[in-house]
Amino acid sequence: MRRNLVAAGSFTLLLASATGVAGADDNSDGDSGSSPVVVATGLNSPRQLNWAGDTLLIAEAGQGGKDCGPPAPGDPLCAGPTGRISAVPDADHTFNVAAETLVDGLYSVETPQGTIGSDGVAWTGFPGVYLIAEGEATFGALAPDTDDPAAASQEHLLVSVNGAVFPWVDLGEQERLQNPDGKQLDSNPNAVIVVDPTPTGEPGNDEYVLVADAGANTVWKVTPDFTKLDKHGLPAATVTVFAAYESDDDPKTPEFVPSALDQDKDGNIYVAGVGSFVPGFAAVVRYDQDGTETARWNGFTAINGLAVDDDGGEFYVSQIFGNEAAGSGNVVRVDTHEKTWTAFDVPYPSGLALDDSVLRHGGHGSDDKVFVSAYSLSPAGADDPATPDVVEGGQVWRFSFPKHADEAPLPVTAPPAA
Repeated sequence: MRRNLVAAGSFTLLLASATGVAGADDNSDGDSGSSPVVVATGLNSPRQLNWAGDTLLIAEAGQGGKDCGPPAPGDPLCAGPTGRISAVPDADHTFNVAAETLVDGLYSVETPQGTIGSDGVAWTGFPGVYLIAEGEATFGALAPDTDDPAAASQEHLLVSVNGAVFPWVDLGEQERLQNPDGKQLDSNPNAVIVVDPTPTGEPGNDEYVLVADAGANTVWKVTPDFTKLDKHGLPAATVTVFAAYESDDDPKTPEFVPSALDQDKDGNIYVAGVGSFVPGFAAVVRYDQDGTETARWNGFTAINGLAVDDDGGEFYVSQIFGNEAAGSGNVVRVDTHEKTWTAFDVPYPSGLALDDSVLRHGGHGSDDKVFVSAYSLSPAGADDPATPDVVEGGQVWRFSFPKHADEAPLPVTAPPAA
């Protein structure tokens, strides 16, 4: 089974969505939470969110070629350099802006299942240097089915230095060599984080990288060796398996399919799995830094984003179709101590991030402002006169949960399992 992270029929669902909140009240009394505010608009299929200091990074998967339209099953793939990495400085106080472009021209493929491209981004700690998880959309093939040389960036962890992009790690090749889940050869890198085992040290000494590869059903660990540099000044990399999710052939036990990553201040790693879009089969797993599983939370549906507060007391997941009855998705907040959850509706959410300034000052839980990629299936400039109320492009929203929201016991299952 192809482990894409955008379900079939996504464009039909997109056209059924209404215009998002253009300017809601961002004031909060600390108890009732805040209404959603649109931080950035006109985004091109926004996916993972991450921080570079006080700047919010956005991975935009693109829209295939500039003239691509929603393809039908059987249509040829439409591809082009429409992916990008963008940024919103001071995102905690920003309203309804066009994001700044940091990296453009990234390869993007439009398929009947949605857009695959530059799905993940992480800051390295060095000014102007970013890691990009570049997905792959060709079914059952590790080699791109195209003569376009730009397609060679697929299935890679890329490095961008001041806007220039270099291939760093070929994760498709690692899938050929290691095939950790023992299934079909497939690679679709989807999210990336930089892990610092000693956060009080200087950047570049002992950091390593984790990549959630939905195709390989694996979280890769990439360890740089700065004593060995290539012609571009990039360090040699050792690629090992941090976690792999083997599966049987029983259709009643869908594959895990890692889709999102985050970490807490104690160095614990959290991995979210999309659960093959089967209601109730998505999950979040916590690991220590050695890759030993220490906790698991089940019962979610189609997780596409994950954020963890500083002390791990609460985490948030985006369920892209989590409120199916309303034709939308939602963001779910989970209290790991009380083992309860509450949800906030967001149209087709993907990447998540918590307010970095709050985390630096020790905030957690319902004090956090949540940033989310909304309308994450929507390409920029998708203007259709027949559907004038449809949002043109993706957005980033900012909101907060109320402190005393109604909570339900775990597990979460929305929509209900059949």
